[in-house]
Amino acid sequence: MTETPAHPTPAPEQTSGQTSGQTSGQAKDTVFLHIGTRKSGTSYLQKALRESVPQLEAQGLNLAYHTRKGQVERQLTPFQEYAAGGPRAAVEASNAELLQRITKATQTRHLITLEDLAELPEQAADALVEPLLEFDLHLVVTARHWGLTIPSEWQQDVKERKSVTYRDFLDAIRDRTPGSAQFLMRQDLPVLLQRWGKHLPADRIHVVAVPPSSRTEGTLMELFCGLIGVDPSTLKIPTGDINASISLDQAELLRQVNIALGDRLPDLEGDYRFGVREWLTRGSLMKRKSGSIRIPAEDAGWCTEAAQAQFDAVKGLGVDLIGDPADLVVAAGTKTGPAAVSETEVNDVAVNALADLATRHWAELSEQAAERAALVAERDALAARIAELEAPKSFRERLRDLRG
Repeated sequence: MTETPAHPTPAPEQTSGQTSGQTSGQAKDTVFLHIGTRKSGTSYLQKALRESVPQLEAQGLNLAYHTRKGQVERQLTPFQEYAAGGPRAAVEASNAELLQRITKATQTRHLITLEDLAELPEQAADALVEPLLEFDLHLVVTARHWGLTIPSEWQQDVKERKSVTYRDFLDAIRDRTPGSAQFLMRQDLPVLLQRWGKHLPADRIHVVAVPPSSRTEGTLMELFCGLIGVDPSTLKIPTGDINASISLDQAELLRQVNIALGDRLPDLEGDYRFGVREWLTRGSLMKRKSGSIRIPAEDAGWCTEAAQAQFDAVKGLGVDLIGDPADLVVAAGTKTGPAAVSETEVNDVAVNALADLATRHWAELSEQAAERAALVAERDALAARIAELEAPKSFRERLRDLRG
């Protein structure tokens, strides 16, 4: 496993054949398939990339999908349905569209980036990868160690309406019970690399070790852009927290809200998103400064061992590691935290959230009242003008109109 701080664009392979994306005697186009992992800075990366499409294209890189929503609907969903026993035809149509997005682009390098792809099982992964093998395909995985990923994944699950406790989440991963299946699909790095990279040589499988956000050199953006051949200084870098984490007491409040909802707001991307995620989570919880959720002291041992075992397994695969290898293992002396909080702590969060939302509600009502008043004034002005135009004119007014 090679270890480098950054990468130039991989050298394209030569071929005498001719397929879409290449001409006889010319090099194949390069395709970067970035499949995950979740909670590894992907929201930050993708926002910068999607807001910098002209800059990417000017540097020879085609971003296959310009919006997350479009990519989920046109790529991820057909493969998820196929993995659940759905028709192969939808997958083939999705692949045909993707190939068209690649072959019609004038650029010779192409990027597909969506962390949710990591969860696809082997059959679906094969169906997505195989049509791309006609290109110079590179698999890209951004990753962090489990000491950071486990707390981040749990609070993200709670934001997405899950209701498992942090303690039960930890126990399921430790024991690898069925309750950890989704986590392992997207965070068991050696298995993930083997599932997605089995058709590729090791030097075309790239693992980007995500550095801490405090690092000023060798940042995630620099490492990732170095791999895909883009100057990071040309991109529109997001400011602020793109998908800020919440604290343990905030997450516990939200978990209890999820339970209290019962069967209300069933649509995760519709009702729940606007009723809870945008209103409560983003409108209050994510706006308040909060401490990070950490691995509890009683779980630090097995978590550290699991992270080291994963690193050793990845190293054994001989894949290309970009960045500092130390970022993939739990450092000695890493801070720990509780696995639960008291009801008093949860109540304090709830009271502050209610105060935030009451203030926000009044601000929205005031804004709506101002808009309504403006519309009424505009309506009244139009009504007066219409009345003036339609009012019967006197003989002298009509005579004046005739005389010009």
